Amino acid sequence: MNELPASLEIASKPRNLFRLAPLLTREKTRQVLLVASGVWLFIASISIWDCTWDDSYIGFRYAQNLAHGLGVVFNAGQKVEGCTDFLWVLLLAGATRLSADPILVSKVLGLFFNLSTLLAIYFLCGRMVHENAPVFGLALLLTASNTHFIMTSVVGLETPLFTALLCWSLAAYLGAYRTTEQKSRARWLAGASLLFALLAIARPDGVLTYFLVWSHAVWRFRKQPRNVAVFTLPLLLVYTLYFLWRWQYFGLFFPNTFYVKRGGTVALLAEGVAHTGKFFGYQTGGWFLSGWVGLAVVLFPTVETTVLALAIASRVAFELWSGGITPGEFRFLIPALPLIWILSEHVFARGLGAFGPKPRAYLLVVGTCGLLTIGQFIAFRQFCAHNVRPVEIGMERAHIGLGKWLRTNSPPNATVAVGDIGAIGFWSQRKVLDLDGLTDTYISHLPGAYSEKRDSPYVLRQAPDFIVLRTSSCSPGIAEISFGMDQAVYSDPQFQGNYGPVSCWEFWPHYDLLLYQRGAQWGRTERKTPEVQRK
Repeated sequence: MNELPASLEIASKPRNLFRLAPLLTREKTRQVLLVASGVWLFIASISIWDCTWDDSYIGFRYAQNLAHGLGVVFNAGQKVEGCTDFLWVLLLAGATRLSADPILVSKVLGLFFNLSTLLAIYFLCGRMVHENAPVFGLALLLTASNTHFIMTSVVGLETPLFTALLCWSLAAYLGAYRTTEQKSRARWLAGASLLFALLAIARPDGVLTYFLVWSHAVWRFRKQPRNVAVFTLPLLLVYTLYFLWRWQYFGLFFPNTFYVKRGGTVALLAEGVAHTGKFFGYQTGGWFLSGWVGLAVVLFPTVETTVLALAIASRVAFELWSGGITPGEFRFLIPALPLIWILSEHVFARGLGAFGPKPRAYLLVVGTCGLLTIGQFIAFRQFCAHNVRPVEIGMERAHIGLGKWLRTNSPPNATVAVGDIGAIGFWSQRKVLDLDGLTDTYISHLPGAYSEKRDSPYVLRQAPDFIVLRTSSCSPGIAEISFGMDQAVYSDPQFQGNYGPVSCWEFWPHYDLLLYQRGAQWGRTERKTPEVQRK
């Protein structure tokens, strides 16, 4: 009878309330976090399943034409590299060849690759953890609950593929440091090299990430040139073959999108700085995260922290160079999110771990990460209400609606001149003259910034049957026309004399697509705002 009160007294002491805390450093805890993060990512992605960005349809049309034997083209017979996600297009084309819907396939693959990223984070966390950490692996939940990461699962771009390849490449590269056996190390390095090759084929800026990691390998293995060769040759072989093919096929050393955007200028650098600041400001924790990443590199300079920091630096550097001008919001920075969370958690846990796995350290880590996760849940719900649903409605009634109208009301050989070429081109199945130049080599080489290039005589000489102008009003003056080439075309006397308005499709207030047809008379413009069923 006397033993029971004694045991209760011992159990009630604060130091025993958290006796299970050290268990949270074990692999089983990360497995639980992996499952929880995967379930949340799946549920959150399904909740916004119908959201697809207009730029994604560019890749869908390339994939569709490739599957139908027309080649890697947007318009039949015109070899222009208007997208820079060849590996993603190849995957979609393979599925389309099997009669699958490329839109559905992009979402299934997007969710699959993001789940794969979580698995890669699980292994990266395993490489970062140390014996005194009170808990490690919460970066899984922090990544899976991030609004921008969730969005990439379903919007249709190649970002999930790129992010997964980046994380797995880094996991394989760091795996080479966890083994002392030379043959095993060589296999890890060769595997990492092949994954980096796929990363570079998935998107050209993957080359920059590989170069920084390769530079690290050259330094670390400076007395072991064989290891450097093993990490270099597989990528060199695979990517060189791919690069020579695409150069011969498209005829340009760089993708056509490079000439459209022409990064590296001072103006774009300023825009890139602003865009990067906006990205970090949108994240729960804001610039606080970048501070943790810097501390991880400075205070705990290990191979793992250095390599992850180099990968993050490559993403930020490319964002600065490009000015953030890219289809898809924060497309170049989102792949860095998992790495940012891992390093942030690492410096936090490492600092507290210096005091050992004590209850207070455990509570502080879990509490802080828990608050950040809850903050991201709330941010996601708000983002869905204010951004996702309006975009879904706008896309359905404007870009998709206009594309379907053209497919029904125009001859198969009709040409449509338009700047937003994605959904309109995909759903209309008509030849498209890209006013922004992504799929037009002449416009892409004109002087001026992206979406501000001007040469209306070039457009009108091709006598497109339809011209779509992006405006803020269905009865616009020049001030209501939104983009450079649109303004140039609208102001051209030849356009005023030969084209008349047909209909106007509203995306949302103050953003309309105004359709003009050659030979039509000027008069009252019909506004197309069909009611979209709320889901």
